[in-house]
Amino acid sequence: MPPLKKSMGTQLLVTVGTDGATDWVRLPNGQKMNLGPISVLKFVATLGKTRGARHVLDQVLADGEAMLSVDEDRLWDLLTPRRALWGSADA
Repeated sequence: MPPLKKSMGTQLLVTVGTDGATDWVRLPNGQKMNLGPISVLKFVATLGKTRGARHVLDQVLADGEAMLSVDEDRLWDLLTPRRALWGSADA
């Protein structure tokens, strides 16, 4: 039996780009968020459509920003900060 596909959430048209020092994403409401440890490449490869990913990345390299459609639920899953795991040498 094939695995069940997750239903697609709301699609958002976002702008992803870089200013040379930081990578960011601009939401439809105009809010600009820093991607933090996530690169534009990982953002586009994870959330973008496979066919258009190369075009989006080429446009980011040429213009510094590009627009793409992403699934809102997957966007927030990717941008949610991860809890740091601290290790200790003392056991």
